[in-house]
This record gives sequence, structure tokens and C-alpha cells, in this order.
Amino acid sequence: MSTITIVVIGAIVFMVYRAREHQKSAPRWVWYIIGAFLLYTILRNADEAIKITGHESDAWWPVIKENAQKLSDGFRKVIQSFMKGES
Repeated sequence: MSTITIVVIGAIVFMVYRAREHQKSAPRWVWYIIGAFLLYTILRNADEAIKITGHESDAWWPVIKENAQKLSDGFRKVIQSFMKGES
């Protein structure tokens, strides 16, 4: 990361911190700058972004699948208990 990028990120974080003292959220233009920076970063490193997205989705899938099965089993048990009249 170049020095100018670090200085710009630090300045944005400082401005957001100062803005929170005077209002409930950061000014809209700060969110546009952060969004533009993230979009630029992803587009500049598109091949690596695709690789890491694929890797992370493969790693997270077993966790999501297990939790979805547990949630489905829980709903099924609740509906069965309602159908039996056990509330």
C-alpha cells in the first residue's frame, strides 16, 4: 500500500470520527468515497477478488448447510408439535 493511500484512509477515518461528534451518522459524501474506494480496490484486483470469493464460499458452505438443516429441523418440530396440539 502506498503512503498516499494510507494517508487518505486515515484522513477519511478521522473525518468520520469527528463527524460523529456532531451528528448521528457520517455525511453522505463520506460513504460515497468509501464505496468508490472499495469498488476501485475490487476492480483493480478482480482476479484475486474472484479467487478469494470462491475460496471463502467453499469454506463457509458446510457451516451454512449445517445451520440451515438445524433451522429446518427446528421448524419441522414446532409445526409437528402444533399439529399434535402440544403448545
